[in-house]
Amino acid sequence: MDSAPKIATIAKEEEEDRLSNLPSSVICHILSFMPTKYAARTSILSKMWKYLFLGVPRIDLQGTYQLIRPERSKDFFNFVNRRLMLGRTSSITEFRLICDVVPEPSKSNLWLTTLLLRNIHILDIDLWDEAGCPSLCPPNELFVSKTIQVLKLGGMNIVLKIPEFVCLPQLKVLHLKYLSVQSECSHFKFSQGYPLLEDLKLIYIRFPENAVLGILVATLKRIALTVGYCMEPVRVDIDTPNLQHIECSLQDDSRRVIQLNLVSCEFLVSAKFERSLLCESHWFLKLLCDFNKIKYLHLSALFLKDLGRCGDLLPTFPNLIHLQLTPSEDSMWILLQRSPILEELDCVMGGMIVSAPPESGPPCFTENLREIRIRGFEGDEDDFAVVRYFLEHAAALKRMIIVLASHLVEKCPVSILQSLLKLRRRSPKCEVELLGS
Repeated sequence: MDSAPKIATIAKEEEEDRLSNLPSSVICHILSFMPTKYAARTSILSKMWKYLFLGVPRIDLQGTYQLIRPERSKDFFNFVNRRLMLGRTSSITEFRLICDVVPEPSKSNLWLTTLLLRNIHILDIDLWDEAGCPSLCPPNELFVSKTIQVLKLGGMNIVLKIPEFVCLPQLKVLHLKYLSVQSECSHFKFSQGYPLLEDLKLIYIRFPENAVLGILVATLKRIALTVGYCMEPVRVDIDTPNLQHIECSLQDDSRRVIQLNLVSCEFLVSAKFERSLLCESHWFLKLLCDFNKIKYLHLSALFLKDLGRCGDLLPTFPNLIHLQLTPSEDSMWILLQRSPILEELDCVMGGMIVSAPPESGPPCFTENLREIRIRGFEGDEDDFAVVRYFLEHAAALKRMIIVLASHLVEKCPVSILQSLLKLRRRSPKCEVELLGS
């Protein structure tokens, strides 16, 4: 008797649009987790939903309009204009634009000015532009924003004219890549105008000739610097007493020697260095002498090749627990001898000549080294010699991970597997894992 009303009640509840009954602020919050093009599609659901997406304080736009249909770029620009001008929220907290079309300078400046007036917090623009596209020059108002916290700009056609006065009191993250910078003088400084900056990344930035880059921010914790466009600075001065992580990559197309001066390394935890043959290594040796508290170190083969010649000049790393390197001559064995508490070794086999190892294992082999990863394993005699030495001398080793070179993944010779299984292991708890690349 009572089953029919219950069924009717359940059916009514199933037909009820509970999502639409939520407060508009809650719906906008849900839509903020979607890319903007998907949030905009909800406007066809009903009259109530028609303009809801305009109240979302986050704009996320990504597309490949130039590659698919060039004529769609105009529609895309018009959509961005409407979204910015007709938005129902007074503030836009995040704006992300990643696409392969470059707007006209007047449009881009209008967008940036509008975002700055609406208290933007996170600004991320990455344009996959081509030669011949118009140059974009962000307005000076960008450098005096009181609300921006994250600024990421990337694009070959972006020209950043840094004014003499910069005041970004809330900025914590600054990532610049593939763009040109200009200034009234040849000395570019990141200093007083960035009082809260913690993360700085400069990737392939085109500087004027003979430029000097100064990074003097007390709050900075992370720096990533990649140069190699023949328009890099001739000198980089880094004075950041709270620096914890640094990455420096001087690529093979670099044409000048870069002088890097790092004043303080007291709190440095991790460092990654790569360089080309055209760069000097004496400055890096000087840096290593100050890395007494570093825990994570990543060095390229070209660095190691030169550092191996330094012999007894290399310092000891009393706190180093993770080391990633590409072996070169005897440099790996020298570094291992100077890393007494090393726990993890990541060895990238890059085809470099590795000299014979010492008869006795390094100090870390006795009780600290727990894991070794061998990447790019070719299965030749040199690679086997390295693996054999590690297994026979590392007394505390628990894991040996061998990652095959790409050409061996599909057809790994059985002889390689058999040879690996036959290798003697000093540590009874050591497990050997064979993985594809």
